[in-house]
Amino acid sequence: MPSLLLTIMPPWGRPTLPIGLGYLSRSLQEQGIEHEVDDLNMEIYHRVPEERQDLWRPERGGDWSDPEQFDRLKQELEPHIQWAVDRLDGSGADVIGFSVNQSNNRFSVEVARRLRERDAGRILIFGGLSVYLIGERLYIPDGLIDLYVMGEGEVTLVEVMRRLEAGKPIHGTTGTLSEPWRLEYEARPMLDMTRHPWPTFDKFDVERYPGGGEPFPVTLGRGCVCRCSFCGDYPFWGKFRSREGDEVVQELKHHVERHGTRVFEFNDLAINGNRRALERMCDGIIEAGLEIQWSSYAYIAKMSDELIGKLRDSGCVMLRFGMESASDAVLKRMRKPHRSARAADLLARLNAAGILCNIGLMVGFPSESDAELDETIAFLQRNQAHINEVDSVSVFYIKPLSRVDEHPDEFNITLPDDDSIRWNRWVGEDGSTYEERVARAHRLIEAVRGTSIKLQGKNIFGL
Repeated sequence: MPSLLLTIMPPWGRPTLPIGLGYLSRSLQEQGIEHEVDDLNMEIYHRVPEERQDLWRPERGGDWSDPEQFDRLKQELEPHIQWAVDRLDGSGADVIGFSVNQSNNRFSVEVARRLRERDAGRILIFGGLSVYLIGERLYIPDGLIDLYVMGEGEVTLVEVMRRLEAGKPIHGTTGTLSEPWRLEYEARPMLDMTRHPWPTFDKFDVERYPGGGEPFPVTLGRGCVCRCSFCGDYPFWGKFRSREGDEVVQELKHHVERHGTRVFEFNDLAINGNRRALERMCDGIIEAGLEIQWSSYAYIAKMSDELIGKLRDSGCVMLRFGMESASDAVLKRMRKPHRSARAADLLARLNAAGILCNIGLMVGFPSESDAELDETIAFLQRNQAHINEVDSVSVFYIKPLSRVDEHPDEFNITLPDDDSIRWNRWVGEDGSTYEERVARAHRLIEAVRGTSIKLQGKNIFGL
C-alpha cells in the first residue's frame, strides 16, 4: 500500500481541529489503511509572529484568496511556504491529500507546485469545497494535481487507496475528476450519517492547538433544511442528513474521557434541522451527567419551551443565527424560512433561558431599500436586550452555486463582464452599486454600536 499523508494549508480560521480531516482519517482507520495527518495550518500559525496571527481572522480571507493580494502576501510568507514544502517532501509520503477551501486554495497550489517540481511521480490529491467550484478549480494549473475529490471524500479516498494498492488506475474513480476544467463526473451517493464513524482525532496532536483543541469540533448533521437563495453551502452538502442523538452523546463522552475537553462547537449549518435527534442528544447529555458547554449555528424556527430548557440543561451556552435581515419582504426574497416576529419571539425565550444569541446580518441583498434596512435597525433597537452579539455583517456577494448565482435574472441584477469581480460588483435594477452597499453596511454597524449589542471588531465580509 502506498504511504498516505493528509494535510491542510493555512488559513482555516483560528486553528482548530479540522473536522473534515478527522472524518477522513477515521474512515481510513476503519478500513485498516495506514496514514498520517499533518495540520500545517496550525503549525504555520505557530511559526508566524504573534502580531501576524490576525491573518487567520475570517475577514482576512481575501488576503489569501485574491490572486493579487496573495502575490503580495506570498513574499512575506515565503519562509513558511518553503518550510511546508520541505516538511511534506521529507515525510516520504507517496500520496498527499490536501483539504482545500476558498481561503487556502492559493497557498495549497503554491505548495503543490513546488512538491511537483521535486517529485513528478508523487500523487497529489485535492478535496474540499474549493475543489467543488469550477471557478476555483480553473485557478489550478492543468496537470498539477492528479485527482480532485468532488463532494464528500470519506468513501472516495478509501477507494483511491485500494486502487493504488491493487495497481489499478485511479482516474475514473467514482466521485472524482482528473482535469480541473471538466464539469461532468460520476457523483458518489451521499453518506448515511447514521452509519458513518465519527472522528476520534487519534492522528492529531491535540495539545498543539490553541486552548488544547477547545472548542472541540463535532457535528449532529450534514447539509441544511433551509434553501436560502444566497447560500452556496447546501448545494455542496446535498440533502440534509442527521446522525442519531445517542451516537453523538457517545462521541462527546469519548472526547471528555480521552482528551479532557469540556467545550464543544458544533459545525452544523443548522443543529435544529432534526429536532428529534437534537432533543435526544440533549436528553443523553443530561442523563449521562456530562458537564460540558457547547454552541452551534441554528436556524430560526419554532422551538418549544421544553426543548429550550433541554438545550440549556445539556450545556448549550450560545446559538448563532443567520438572521440576515429583519425586513419580512427581504427575508421572503432571500427564501429564509422565518419572519421577524418569530425571530423576536425565539431570541427572547432563549435569552430568558440563559442561552446567548448571536446573529449574522446581511446588507445589500438585491432590491433592498433604505426603508427595509431601517426595519432591521429598528428590530435591533427593540430587541437589543435579547441579542448578545452581532458577530458578522456581510455586504451581500454572490456565492458560487447559490440560486442568485444560477439565476441572476430572477433577482434583477446585472453582472459585470469580468468574471473575477462578478461576485461583488453586480448592479441592481434600482441602480445600487458595490460602493453604496458598503456604505449601507457601515450605517448598519454604526446603528449596532448605538445599542447594547456586542459587535465583533473587524467583521464586514464581502469587501
